[in-house]
Amino acid sequence: MSVQPATRYGFITEEGIEQFKRRMNKVTPIEEPFVRHVNSDSILHAARAIGDINPLWLDKEHGKKSRFGSNIALPTLYYGVTWGSWDMRRGEGLPGVHGLHAYDRWTYYRPLFGGDEVHATKEWTGLDERTGRYAGRSMMQRREFMYYNQHDELVAKCEMASVRAERHTGKETGKYASIQKGKYSDEDIRKIDEDLAAEEIRGANPRYWDCLLYTSPSPRD
Repeated sequence: MSVQPATRYGFITEEGIEQFKRRMNKVTPIEEPFVRHVNSDSILHAARAIGDINPLWLDKEHGKKSRFGSNIALPTLYYGVTWGSWDMRRGEGLPGVHGLHAYDRWTYYRPLFGGDEVHATKEWTGLDERTGRYAGRSMMQRREFMYYNQHDELVAKCEMASVRAERHTGKETGKYASIQKGKYSDEDIRKIDEDLAAEEIRGANPRYWDCLLYTSPSPRD
């Protein structure tokens, strides 16, 4: 039996788009998060994973002296609740179509403390067609995550978007084919390690930089 184009794996089809749209604006819980309980271990693992040694997350004495009165969870811990969840491995729509992360927009309402239990919901909020040089026709897919503590208090919100594009089309266009893979010598790697180790902890000290704005000339110029 031949496979109909509407159900072809890895292709953006009108049927696939309609199936996805039927899931939109329905709030569903994240039932199997990778992180549910906030404690010193989950905070430590999240901080080490990204190399964030902020004492507000890790130093108990520093946490006690802070305005929070204790350590709090770093914001990236929320990724373990949603992106690290089993729920994000299914129900995304357009099966087999490549997903490229586009952007996140975060709003934080309350800190997470050790002993808190966090849960979240997911809602698909948009699907817009677009055209690009990488794969021609693609879809901009948007979703919203809401995060709550054990008291059902809203602690954070994330608006997240991804570009869904057909893998085979992107490969055929070869937009990035001319880019050579980077090669690093032992000396290059050593220098990178040194730069990372020399990173300054800014803390409450603000940093400033000059920004030169360019304004294009008007047609009369």
